[in-house]
Amino acid sequence: MASLGEKEKFELVGIWIDRSWKQIRADLDHRLNYSKLEVIFSDGGAGIEENLTDPGMRHQRCIWHGKRDFPYVLYADQLKKAEQEPLKAKLKSIPTMNLTQAGLELLSPDDFPKVEELAEKTKQGFEELIEALPEDKYPRARAYIKNLAKDVTTFFDFWFDNKAWIPLPRMRSKVHSAR
Repeated sequence: MASLGEKEKFELVGIWIDRSWKQIRADLDHRLNYSKLEVIFSDGGAGIEENLTDPGMRHQRCIWHGKRDFPYVLYADQLKKAEQEPLKAKLKSIPTMNLTQAGLELLSPDDFPKVEELAEKTKQGFEELIEALPEDKYPRARAYIKNLAKDVTTFFDFWFDNKAWIPLPRMRSKVHSAR
């Protein structure tokens, strides 16, 4: 899906099955003017950022996927469901993980201090969560959160630079797919 700007509708630009990210990129190069793209949204899957972004383009991780996938990564580090709860609660306590497009659209440039505070609290929350995930005990979860923290707040940087929010797709259902 792609949008031409803030508060603009997202339009479907393609659906791919059994295609590599490299093949998808080649197809997108024919469909879109990549020089005008500023931000790419993704679930953070392997190969997306490397194949679908150009130099200078920003990457925004999907907040919904970030929350949804965290328990699976914890499980891969041998944490059973009950043991995951404190870490899932810590992720949920991070302000960014609870923001909505509708809430963001209510903020204006006059709200700069409020947005700056949200960004700082988000940064601190991720630092605390990373600290709670020792690398020797939870290598996958720690790497996942470090990567999520790096790209899940791109919308803040975009707002600080442009005083406008990145347009986000409005999903009618909870069905999300990267490919």
